Amino acid sequence: DPEWEGEVRALMQEITVAAAAQKIVLPVGLADRMVTNTRAMGAYRASTVIDFELGRPMELESMFLEPLRRAQATGAAVPRLEALCIVLKKLARYLPRP
Repeated sequence: DPEWEGEVRALMQEITVAAAAQKIVLPVGLADRMVTNTRAMGAYRASTVIDFELGRPMELESMFLEPLRRAQATGAAVPRLEALCIVLKKLARYLPRP
């Protein structure tokens, strides 16, 4: 889906800019390689989706929230990451409590 891929690439670009603001240099072409590798895998569900479907805690802190905090600390604009974190935190409320 070209529209979905465009959104994913835009999110990856935000992450790349946020990383650079923290003096973390990601390899040139990393996003392209990740998209290519993902296509080669065929249809699959992300681990976060699987965790949600099985009622398990999602790895929000390490995979999404900490990167968001670090990006915000540098002043990097990460609107897609912010929106994603809002949605994921709301979804996490529907998970069973231990």
